[in-house]
Amino acid sequence: AKFTNNGTGNMTFGGTVENTGTTEVLNSDKSGKLTVGGNFTNNGVTTMTNNGTGFDVTGRVTNNNDKLTMLNNRGEFNVKAGANVTANANLDMTNAIGTEAFTIDGTVNGKTVTNITNNGSGLTVGTNGRVNGTGTTNVVNNGQNGLTVNGLVSGNGITNITNNGEDGLIVNGAIDGTGTTTVSNTK
Repeated sequence: AKFTNNGTGNMTFGGTVENTGTTEVLNSDKSGKLTVGGNFTNNGVTTMTNNGTGFDVTGRVTNNNDKLTMLNNRGEFNVKAGANVTANANLDMTNAIGTEAFTIDGTVNGKTVTNITNNGSGLTVGTNGRVNGTGTTNVVNNGQNGLTVNGLVSGNGITNITNNGEDGLIVNGAIDGTGTTTVSNTK
């Protein structure tokens, strides 16, 4: 299934989307915000790309059997409180260079390899935020406003939490690692 917004308005999923195979969601650079609410489920490869004014996850995104990629190329990237992103295989969530903040205030679950990368202004795991990884979990901030963990980052396997941005690494919440856990601040 392929969902494309080339219009000037927002692209919003509020109901139920179910697919088996390859699913692509593309919000163009002429468009408003991409909001994924409701229940969005795929059994296969899922790629969601926002080139519009921002990317919000407000519902439940579940990907089974293959890779889930979520890429924000413009504006803020938010996993709102109450939202849930679950990849039962590999997960890549990226906030690109030149974007605004990346905030996780909902729950993100990944298996095998989980990569959460911010190249925008800063990365925050909010008070309600939960990042749970099984296998290899990488939470990396390259953005100028640092990495703040007010919620929980939990890894079962290899967990790497790295801040390469200005304003440092702040942990007011918790980091829970079973296996090998590395927390580093390079600035």
